[in-house]
Amino acid sequence: MLTLASLFAIILLVLSFYGVCLICDEHLVPCVEVFIKTYNVPEEMAAVTLVAFGSAAPELILNIVSAVQNTSDISTPAVLGSAMIAFGLIPPLCVLCTHKDVIQLKVWPIIRETFFYLFGLGIFLRFFTHSLTH
Repeated sequence: MLTLASLFAIILLVLSFYGVCLICDEHLVPCVEVFIKTYNVPEEMAAVTLVAFGSAAPELILNIVSAVQNTSDISTPAVLGSAMIAFGLIPPLCVLCTHKDVIQLKVWPIIRETFFYLFGLGIFLRFFTHSLTH
């Protein structure tokens, strides 16, 4: 059953997303356009970089705080959870939001990114399991 507190939290969540949308539309997008024109960066590259930073920034800040406080209880679930969202939710949503019937993808970037993600995850798990055993 939906309580009054839950309804209030949902309304605040929707309003905060709407506020972020307005701020990004008025301030962030013009800044990215200036960056694109100044440094001759392709628009797609700037957009992908912005999305990647936006999805990784909370994890990065949380892990920095966790590392400074010398606690790993927060950082491990943050890394694994944000990776699941970044690689399991964001790409399918991008595909669903495109208005094209067919999306042309190049195979090499997908293979490269998958390899480096798995390599990084393997290194992370190696150090994590090593720290648990010692």
